[in-house]
Amino acid sequence: MPTQYIGVASPAGRYEISMGNRDLLPLVDEELADAFRKRGVRSSWTFAKEITTAALRNGGLIQDPRELASESLRRIEVGDTPLPEPLGSQIRNIAALQDGRYVLIPVEVDVDQRAGHSPGILRLILVDSRTARVNWVDHVEIPPFTDLPSADLLSGYGFRRLARALATRFADMVVAQ
Repeated sequence: MPTQYIGVASPAGRYEISMGNRDLLPLVDEELADAFRKRGVRSSWTFAKEITTAALRNGGLIQDPRELASESLRRIEVGDTPLPEPLGSQIRNIAALQDGRYVLIPVEVDVDQRAGHSPGILRLILVDSRTARVNWVDHVEIPPFTDLPSADLLSGYGFRRLARALATRFADMVVAQ
């Protein structure tokens, strides 16, 4: 699925959703697809761009995967409770487009421009689309950049570097090189 949110750290360290930077989210999706394709994951996974294209081709019958009712995912944990509606049905319908069962959702990329902190955290969940239950929740964090000013993290160049580092770290966790 496409990445849903971008959060920006406040001076107190609380991540607040940034609607002004949503145009950066496709960079995360591109970098995730690239990192996994470099490791040979091609035919068994369908990436965000393909999912979005397939959903949009269905002329409003399927929810746009970039606009899910996903607010509840920001703090969800693994459990037996199904996802709330309409989110569970949205995920089930989108997964059915590709005859998929498990859906990996990059819920949020948190950007921290404070000195000495990790510049980015990617929160991910794995959902069984048939039961609408969360099977796995984790986050990927990267160390601070030494050659990129933290003020540049929300620029196109800086965010792409951040997205690439997060995607590479996650791909390293999932698929051996």
